[in-house]
Amino acid sequence: MSARQFLKLSLVLPYIVPIITLSLRAGYNLLIAGRRWGDLSGPRTLSIIEAHLVFSVLFGGLPYLIFVVFAWRWVGRRPLRSSIALLAVSPLIVAALYLGLGAISLLLVADPDWRPFAVGLWPQVLLVGYSYVVVVLGAYWVLRRAVFLECHLTTG
Repeated sequence: MSARQFLKLSLVLPYIVPIITLSLRAGYNLLIAGRRWGDLSGPRTLSIIEAHLVFSVLFGGLPYLIFVVFAWRWVGRRPLRSSIALLAVSPLIVAALYLGLGAISLLLVADPDWRPFAVGLWPQVLLVGYSYVVVVLGAYWVLRRAVFLECHLTTG
């Protein structure tokens, strides 16, 4: 696999991981524990992580999708170093998109209860975003060292 392919595939990780965790929790609840599919009781730490992952898609999915459309093209056309740098600052870009879309939604939705969702969750965008960045760049480094990724840093 080329480094470019790896970086492109890593862009969909923030959508796939929450779907997998929600599916595993639902399967566990329905088949093993005999609870409702969305029951978050159980180990508190795992429930908090799962909730962060699922809500990251619900509240940050649109800004991240806008970023993915841009980044997919960037990774395909720019030097690999530039693509890695884009990945490193991606949570900041997504947070800016989130705040911009949140400000627009505040203009469209007159409900004051909407404010915490529209602009108040941007620190969570950074927390979840940089968690993915650390995982992806760590995997990139390990795979590159193990020679599972073909990479040419200047031409890609």
